[in-house]
Amino acid sequence: MWLARLIDELARGATLGVEALAAALAGAGPAHAWIDRARFDEPWPYGRCVLLAEAELELMIAGWTRNRACAPHDHGPGQGAVRVLQGVARHRGFSLEGGELRATPEERLELGAVLCCRRGVIHQMQDGGGAQPLVTLHLYAGSTVPMTVYDLEQRRTQWLGPGCGAWPRPLHDPAVLRWAPGFVPA
Repeated sequence: MWLARLIDELARGATLGVEALAAALAGAGPAHAWIDRARFDEPWPYGRCVLLAEAELELMIAGWTRNRACAPHDHGPGQGAVRVLQGVARHRGFSLEGGELRATPEERLELGAVLCCRRGVIHQMQDGGGAQPLVTLHLYAGSTVPMTVYDLEQRRTQWLGPGCGAWPRPLHDPAVLRWAPGFVPA
């Protein structure tokens, strides 16, 4: 019901701000209604299960691998919100200054917390070591392509195509739309 309302708003030409996305996620029903849809993908920071991809909206649930952070990334030209359904998340923002990524202090997001991901924000998440593994529900408005991913190990920037998680790829991977040495703005 809440998703249908958002789709209707978009169809009428509304622009959904990050606050509207966060409010929608907060009202998306009890966590137990979503948890069973989470997928865990051990070699990667998280498993992605896209539940809806239409009308400039994407709803995705992520099951996070213990001790694996995603790469610092943005959400392309889109924006979104993330709700903690299970476990605890560690979250850190970044700014790009003079070709260097500067981390902000880390924050812990407890069960039920909703994080706003404004357009252009660079951030990183991972399981925070709670009693249960982290599961998050993500709602994005607008296109998330290309998503900018910062490969800290190789010191390069990648722009990734649709359906990608926030981790670096080998340069020959078809998901890599383009790349650049160093850390460069989107």
